[in-house]
Amino acid sequence: MNKPLKVIIGGDSAIPDWKTMNADPATNPDILSDIVNLSGIESNSVSVFYLSHVLEHIRLTDVLATLSKIYDAMNMNSTLFISVPDLTILNQLLHDKSLDINQKIHVLRMIYGGQISNYDYHFFGYTYEILEAFLKNTGFSKIRKVEDFSLHKDTSNFKPYKGIPISLNVICHKS
Repeated sequence: MNKPLKVIIGGDSAIPDWKTMNADPATNPDILSDIVNLSGIESNSVSVFYLSHVLEHIRLTDVLATLSKIYDAMNMNSTLFISVPDLTILNQLLHDKSLDINQKIHVLRMIYGGQISNYDYHFFGYTYEILEAFLKNTGFSKIRKVEDFSLHKDTSNFKPYKGIPISLNVICHKS
């Protein structure tokens, strides 16, 4: 029997003992696949999924199906770490009078995507309430918001302005 996988979806950073999955071949992933398809990942084969700033790149019409595929790929009692731009926080920063125009444009790029490649566009935005509803609808349980995953340094703990984290970080389980 194969050891259950620990999979990072998106980005180009690696954690020892984890497999990386990305649709962009330039990132040199272990698994070249789109998150919507999850090709190369079998049912009940993953013990941990880590999605840092990936879900917002999926069209709203594909979100529930994608989360269902992730759920199906996970073993029982496995964990999903998911981080997305927090629209509640980004909205507050956008209205912060102390930020200059370039900083506000940066905030808008966190909302709509950096737009530096064909993969860097956002189709949808999340608040905790919305993300929690999608996760519950898919069958995930023990859903909780956390400040930091403490796994590695990536966008999930990005604090560009006033030490305010711009990510909504959620841990949930298939149980």
